[in-house]
Amino acid sequence: MRQHEKVLAVGVLDTETTVVSIFPSPMHYAGPTEVQWHAKAHINA
Repeated sequence: MRQHEKVLAVGVLDTETTVVSIFPSPMHYAGPTEVQWHAKAHINA
């Protein structure tokens, strides 16, 4: 989280359009389908 805060502070990302949050989904992979679901959910979050 500190690294993300620094990136925002330096101005690499726009603070008006960037949200830093924790994705509350445990990473218990049951197979390749679930890996892909988590990856897509993280991209869309």
